Amino acid sequence: LGAVTPAEGETFTALAFDPSSGTLYAAGSSGAQSSLYRLNPDTGATTRIGKIAGPDAPSTPKAIVGLASD
Repeated sequence: LGAVTPAEGETFTALAFDPSSGTLYAAGSSGAQSSLYRLNPDTGATTRIGKIAGPDAPSTPKAIVGLASD
């Protein structure tokens, strides 16, 4: 895996691998907002899937510090 970087202002806070699909996910956070990313382990490319927000206030960003895949 090469060097990977989240969106500007964010740092990666969590990583999860889905063995059924072979997909590697990461959460990035700036402290004020969090985003979900898909990582390409062959190229190091990151794809921002979107912001992570809670169902109680979808427009209010949440800080994510852990991921899991089942």
